Amino acid sequence: MKSVAANILGQFFAELEKEEGLGDVATRLRKVVLDDGVFAEPSIRAAIFPDAS
Repeated sequence: MKSVAANILGQFFAELEKEEGLGDVATRLRKVVLDDGVFAEPSIRAAIFPDAS
């Protein structure tokens, strides 16, 4: 059973995936936050800006 937070975040990422140009970002964020359970800024930043060094 998923937590309430996981359900809300899952819905957020599903809606974000529908937005033009944000599908890849949403997929990466979903993996980092929901699958990996990482909430650290460097990981989130890398998911949003994968080409930044």
